[in-house]
Amino acid sequence: MKQELRLTELLDINKDDGIINFCGNRMLIFNSNALCELRKEMTHTLGEDIVRGILARFGYRCGFNDATTLRNSFEFENDANWMLAGPLMHKLEGIVHASTKTLEYNRQKGTFLMRGIWRNSYEAEHHLRLFGPAKDPVCWTLSGYASGFSTGFLGRQVICVETMCQGMGDPHCQFELRNTEAWDGAAFRNIEDLEQCLAEEERKRVTLWRGMSNSVLERTNEILKEKISELSRVNNLLYHEKAAMQKSAAIHNQLTSLVLEGQGLAKITGNLAHIIDRSVLVADRFFQVLSCSKPLLKKEDDGEDDIELVWRNVAADSAVCQALLTMDSSTHYFRLMFPELVADGLKDMAVVPIIAGNNHLGFVTALEENSLSRLDCIALEHAATVIALEMLKQKASFETELRIRENFFEALLAGKYESEEIVLWRANQLGLDLSKTYRLMSIDIVLEEVVDDEKRQYRQARMTESFFEAVRYVFESICPGFFLSGNRKKTIGLLPVQDEADPKLDNLTSVLQKIENELKTHLPEYKWWVGIGSPCSRLKDFANSYHEARATIDIAKALNRKNRCLAYEKLGIFSVINIDADRFREFIRKVIGPLIDYDEKNKSQLVETLTLYFNNNCNLQRASRNGFLNSATMKYRLKRISEIGNIDLTNSETILLVHLALKLIEGI
Repeated sequence: MKQELRLTELLDINKDDGIINFCGNRMLIFNSNALCELRKEMTHTLGEDIVRGILARFGYRCGFNDATTLRNSFEFENDANWMLAGPLMHKLEGIVHASTKTLEYNRQKGTFLMRGIWRNSYEAEHHLRLFGPAKDPVCWTLSGYASGFSTGFLGRQVICVETMCQGMGDPHCQFELRNTEAWDGAAFRNIEDLEQCLAEEERKRVTLWRGMSNSVLERTNEILKEKISELSRVNNLLYHEKAAMQKSAAIHNQLTSLVLEGQGLAKITGNLAHIIDRSVLVADRFFQVLSCSKPLLKKEDDGEDDIELVWRNVAADSAVCQALLTMDSSTHYFRLMFPELVADGLKDMAVVPIIAGNNHLGFVTALEENSLSRLDCIALEHAATVIALEMLKQKASFETELRIRENFFEALLAGKYESEEIVLWRANQLGLDLSKTYRLMSIDIVLEEVVDDEKRQYRQARMTESFFEAVRYVFESICPGFFLSGNRKKTIGLLPVQDEADPKLDNLTSVLQKIENELKTHLPEYKWWVGIGSPCSRLKDFANSYHEARATIDIAKALNRKNRCLAYEKLGIFSVINIDADRFREFIRKVIGPLIDYDEKNKSQLVETLTLYFNNNCNLQRASRNGFLNSATMKYRLKRISEIGNIDLTNSETILLVHLALKLIEGI
């Protein structure tokens, strides 16, 4: 019980009005002797049997009311504390000292059992004083109170029987309470005394049950109406959902048939634009436009922005591109907002990823002058799936062509062909005009080190696919007419020479720098080397150009220069020496080893100073200016270099060896 019952706190005594309240009910305080005289008067007038029934029913109503009042006025920790509050009330009121020995009940089954002892019963005391020892128990009010309180507690009829009574000469009174059925006729007299109360309580319960039944019936009707309304709403929703699914299936079938009929990407894009009535664009994963269409229904006030213009702004924003590339198959679509691009107001772009398995193939997008409907979104998602099929079909076709190209190049580079006429004819069938001048390109590529083996296997499985996509995109965008062949182990490409009459190295250097920058952007997870051979004006030149391209890669690897795009012509002296990394290191140690050791020990910069000197054609004044040193300092350092490294900077042969060693350290 969270609240302890204290009589002084329970009673509200209003001295001015002469009223005492207990939980909102008026209370009276009587002299115990007055009640004794009332009991005597009633017994002489009405007889003991009638008085016993009256007092039992009086106690019953007191107990029942107290049970209800206590339950509504106090917070009990559990039902047992509520039940035990009845005996406690008797004790606080000075009626009797009650102690409980047994308390068992089960509300669901309607069973109840309570045993206890009453000491100092006022009724037993009065009866002994008035009439002497009795033959039967005389605590009629106490028994009625216990029956009423227990009935109010359990919600079913409970009867109290006094099994020992001090009024009969027993040392104390003893009581037992059971539900009516449990007495099995043993409490007949007690039930008869309370019959009127029990009948009233039963009528109250029936009336309450009827009222509750009507209330439950009304509430049930309300719930049924709500359920019917909900079922109607769900039925309408399912109807519209079914219609949407049917239309969605029709859209999917319509777009899929275009792939099966070989209509191509442009036809798919045009049909999608017709379905959603707005501009549609398809791009690959490099954000290059593959197909674009306008809606067939034109507005009278045609103030639309070109969707390709908007998409170019998307592709120029690296942060947006990165966000789009992280989309996966669980992402239905991504909405981009471009208020700064539209003069007449806000326009959005819905972007749906084109996914095939774990491969990100590209995007299908649509401009939103107003929000896309649910069916429009479904159409875009279906289109993304269908376009993925078309792109995979094109990719399979390209891979087949790659294998054919690979066989062609193997024969060409090995010189295993019947005649030049047959080679030129086969090349022409592949879309390659060998009458033009080309440079042969070779690529080596490996995956950067990854600690996670599972991640390594996954990346290696995708290596060839993403590698060819990136290489093809980079070279074709920078070198129109580029021709790709081979596989990851042996990748070959032909770079067309733009000016066949004057294939200048300076122009080639600019092109290779662009290729290098683009590959670094699109292949960040790989180590790669690109070697370019000399121009090929005859068929027999291709084998030599290929060997030059491979030699360029071998030299770059030996010098530990990864992610470089190099031409054979640029190698200079390296192109005429054998590649042996161990011999390179021995040569460097022999020529400038003491300088390297001195720099490491003293944290000096002698090798750096020597490199500065040679990079300025051994001109002391120019080297001093470019190195932000005064000439005296530069002169002193060169003297120390000569002393420590035993290097004679006036000897031309020594100068050649030192210059070569520095180039080997620097790499290409």
